[in-house]
Amino acid sequence: MHLALERYNKLSRIIAAGAGQKNQSTQIMESYVSSSPSNHPNSLPPSSHPWRKPLLALEFIALAILVASMALLGDQAGGDAAVHPAWLLIPALASLAVFASFIGLMYLRWVVAASAERQLRHKIIFGLLALTLLGVWLYSVIQTWLSLGA
Repeated sequence: MHLALERYNKLSRIIAAGAGQKNQSTQIMESYVSSSPSNHPNSLPPSSHPWRKPLLALEFIALAILVASMALLGDQAGGDAAVHPAWLLIPALASLAVFASFIGLMYLRWVVAASAERQLRHKIIFGLLALTLLGVWLYSVIQTWLSLGA
């Protein structure tokens, strides 16, 4: 609330300065811009990181491949012919790519954007969550492979 009030006061001084006093209004505007939290290094949004767009593209492309491969495997399994186990590599690798890109985006959001004093804590929590997600993925792939032999 205090920060918003301070910015309001600075902007009202800029307006009150008028067109004739450009030097003073320019100084006030520069002080306003330099005090903006968006100019501080740790407050840059994760959306500005160079890896964000490639990770998003990878996630959605892999998700499309995963959905398409699951539909294709569903159509193949509907008949009397058995599905070759090698075809299961497509959805397994696509789901791994979805998880990996999700984990990468989560790293950008939680660890990179964290302040310096909280980064260690965020890295520990992120590592535990990433290991859990990859462990669930590995468990499901192993269980699917074992169920083929049953």
